Amino acid sequence: MMLGILGGMGPLATAVFYRKVVELTKAQTDADHIETVIYSNPGIPDRTSFITGQGGEDPYPLIRESAIKLARMGADVIAVPCVTSGFWSEELSRDVEVPVLNGIKETAERLKAQGIKKAGILATEGTLTGGFLTRVFNACGIDVILPDEKDRQITTELIYDSVKAGTSCDKNILLTLRDDLLAAGAETVVAGCTEHSCIRDELGISEGFIDNLDVLAEEAILMAGGELRV
Repeated sequence: MMLGILGGMGPLATAVFYRKVVELTKAQTDADHIETVIYSNPGIPDRTSFITGQGGEDPYPLIRESAIKLARMGADVIAVPCVTSGFWSEELSRDVEVPVLNGIKETAERLKAQGIKKAGILATEGTLTGGFLTRVFNACGIDVILPDEKDRQITTELIYDSVKAGTSCDKNILLTLRDDLLAAGAETVVAGCTEHSCIRDELGISEGFIDNLDVLAEEAILMAGGELRV
């Protein structure tokens, strides 16, 4: 089976995601890895700006077009390493003939299996305002704790002014955001934006987090017929 990766939202997160797929696949040789096609479309309009009503073009038509292109390339399953795009997950699943994965439901189900009742969320304003992640987690019996206004602004700056802009990140900022959510009652913190995954990987931060991108990579491997590295 062929895995399709719908990337470009943003490009670095796409690269990090594919690296995770490679590293998490049980493989002894090149031939043991999953056949993969990556379509990185950085021209997809900003998801958060549209969802929060700040203006800008509706990104969904290009998201749909990109997913359909991957299916026509032969992808049997498509992974979308952009949590904010989950705002359109129902439409995309309806409009594309192959399964489309974003890892949100699987992350919630994994936390439920671990007995987690309260999860802190670090994500874009589009994800937080859109409410889709909260609905999925609540459906699994998990209460969501969101950052306060100050930390939401800091989170936005990390995403747009650091990762997407290609500049370095301060490790202490991410640790403070995590600690604030844990202090507010969260049992774990969800890295609910692919840019946070980039920061975590760059700085080597893992304690206190569950990473949606890790969960998505594992799901994509299994759905594409691969095996997970133990």
